[in-house]
Amino acid sequence: MAKKLARLKLFPLLLVLVAVMVTVAACGQTQSPSPSASAKPSTSAQPSASASTAPSASASTQPSSSAAAKTPIKIGFVTAYSGPFAEIGPALEAGSRVALEELGGSIDGHPVQLIPKDDKNDPAAGVAVSRELIEKDQADIVIGPSMTGVAAATMQIYTDAKVPQLIIGSAKQVIDPKYPYAYRVTYNTDQQADMLIPYIVNKLGKKKIGIMIVDDALGTSQGAAAQNALKNLGLKETGLEKMKTGDTDVTGQMNRLKSAGTDGVFLYASGPDGAAAVRAMRDVGLQAPVVAHSGIALASFPKLVEGIDISQVYATYHTPMARPISDKVQKFAKTIADKVYKGGDHKNTLSLEGLTYDAIYVIQEAVRQSGGKTDRASLAAGLKKITGFQGLMGKVDFSKSNEGWPVENITPIKVNTWDGKTGTFEKAPGAQ
Repeated sequence: MAKKLARLKLFPLLLVLVAVMVTVAACGQTQSPSPSASAKPSTSAQPSASASTAPSASASTQPSSSAAAKTPIKIGFVTAYSGPFAEIGPALEAGSRVALEELGGSIDGHPVQLIPKDDKNDPAAGVAVSRELIEKDQADIVIGPSMTGVAAATMQIYTDAKVPQLIIGSAKQVIDPKYPYAYRVTYNTDQQADMLIPYIVNKLGKKKIGIMIVDDALGTSQGAAAQNALKNLGLKETGLEKMKTGDTDVTGQMNRLKSAGTDGVFLYASGPDGAAAVRAMRDVGLQAPVVAHSGIALASFPKLVEGIDISQVYATYHTPMARPISDKVQKFAKTIADKVYKGGDHKNTLSLEGLTYDAIYVIQEAVRQSGGKTDRASLAAGLKKITGFQGLMGKVDFSKSNEGWPVENITPIKVNTWDGKTGTFEKAPGAQ
């Protein structure tokens, strides 16, 4: 009986001990944490600020982790960031940077390094920076030069190095079989004349056309193209007058055109030179419509001729960028306004950004056409295979010629219809 009582007294102690052991075991049990998802670093190719007048100090884009394993693509970018056309450089660069941002800083997995160079719209400076891109930076492909004088001075350098170029200048002579690595992604001088001369003759009804050009390589090319376009319509110019870059008084030349009975003017002169020609027309009383090279289709041009009626001044422009514009172009215009102009009005024509935006996607297409290879020879071969590529600015096709821009991508616009909200102009009356 005593033993039985002893066992009963021990039983509660055993229950307590078991409970303590269970509690300790439960407290000591830990749950392994679930691994957190690791996000790939995003790439953001920031556009240059519109106020910038020099290339970005750091032009490379930070690739995503997936792109880092592939060979980088070095894209040279040659344009003017200083001098009289300093406004063009930042706008052109911004277009490429927006495209690169959309692509995550890489082209089909290849991280991209954009290397901007200031050619100052000076042939000697263009030669120097082109050699630097080829020899020091080892660029795989180059966008530019954007100005014809610089392009003409550097074509042989790129040809000798076998570096493919996407030209955004318009002089006809820079695309030539002797420069097999140069491809144009905008209109040329002949195409501009072939569109503008029929417009002023057939749409505006003018038959006595005078020609006024800046006396340089592009002006000579543009003048000859206008003469040929008139000849195709059975007409001859009333005169061909020339001016020097920087001339502020060209009333003598305009007086001669007026005396010859001119009722319409074909003008090749950019920016301030174009403004000098328009002022001279007013001063001598030559009241006639003007059709001009795209060099006056700039946001700043109306201010250069402030107080002068320019309602009959028309210029070459890229058809998709002429109002009315598509939803796609509207979206691009807003992107540029937000990223470059901080939500404010555009300071440059949207065509500038559009050309270099498309250039990046043309390079992407060249990489794909080359089977993913990014060396100079493969990129050049890939460009040659591009057929009917649809860009923001229109179709690009290099299958028949290194002139990739069809004439339907070109239209005349009214220079006095600049819209800062979209960076565009309105189509000229009767334009297609």
